[in-house]
Amino acid sequence: MRKAAFVVGLALTFTNADSAMRPALRVRWSATDGFSDASFCSFNAARYQGMVDDEERTTLFAEAIRDALRRRPGAVVLDIGTGPEALLALIAARAGAKKVYAVEVQPEVAALARQAIAVAVEAGDVPAGLIEVHEGFSTALELPEQVDLLVAEIVGSVASGEGIYATMHDAQQRLMRRPYEADSYIPRAVETWCAPMSYAQQHPLLGPRDFDWEAVREEIGV
Repeated sequence: MRKAAFVVGLALTFTNADSAMRPALRVRWSATDGFSDASFCSFNAARYQGMVDDEERTTLFAEAIRDALRRRPGAVVLDIGTGPEALLALIAARAGAKKVYAVEVQPEVAALARQAIAVAVEAGDVPAGLIEVHEGFSTALELPEQVDLLVAEIVGSVASGEGIYATMHDAQQRLMRRPYEADSYIPRAVETWCAPMSYAQQHPLLGPRDFDWEAVREEIGV
């Protein structure tokens, strides 16, 4: 989250310590680059709640958003994949954003996000109209203004599994006021680390009882 580079996808770098002049080899995989429909998107309420309840994860996102808005007061924020609680959009609104555009591809989840925002407005927590929820893909989104800060929690178990590569590249090209500044993005970088392994069908029997191994199999295509 606090890295200075904007790197997404699976990146493997190989270097030869004996030859400083030899260029590094880099392999990239962008799993859903070019996808244009919602067939690969799904929403799991239990997994979402688990991420929301992860104090370290949520706290780091909140601190990063508040820090960015302290440095750019009155910034326009785009939250891609806002989720049913519109969590990051509401954090940005409370931290002083001038406007927040929240995008959600799942219709039922977008409806829940609007309800969460309405509750915050009714409580006097955020002004009415400060957050707009847009239903659909951000790649089809047209905004009346460019945004200063993009917040996206669309990272899969494999970094690009939820389309973050194609999504953020499109936003960089069309929606950002300062597209090539690292401070325009939260997270700034996403990496997937991998190591050699073997996979056995009895593997679920060896792990925690409540671990969702099926989700892992979906991500890695087993």
